[in-house]
Amino acid sequence: MANQSAKRIAQENASRLALLKKLLMGVNGLYLFVRLFLQYSSLRWTEFLLYLVTLALELVLFSSLQSSARPRYDASGVLVDGGTDLSQPGLVSYMFDYIYVTWFVHVLSLVTRWAWMVYLVIPV
Repeated sequence: MANQSAKRIAQENASRLALLKKLLMGVNGLYLFVRLFLQYSSLRWTEFLLYLVTLALELVLFSSLQSSARPRYDASGVLVDGGTDLSQPGLVSYMFDYIYVTWFVHVLSLVTRWAWMVYLVIPV
């Protein structure tokens, strides 16, 4: 019975991380395409630096989510642990919140430079 729960958690984590990866590549691809090809003349080095810093933090959090959600198997290939449940509250939800806010800021910053102020809503 406990193994069924671990399998369910592993499947839910895999599907959630797959969606998160697609969205991560889509939002950042959109930002880079618009900024570097369509709005290059209005790009300031400070904005690009902010983008790189937030992208680095986003990638660190994504890799942390991936490693904590990775299922563990024993030597014979039997599932031992389904990984951390990504739907649980706490630190995991804060990681998702930061990633979602970052996507919002990246898309909104294509319209206004003031979008970077949205990071002030994240509690320290």
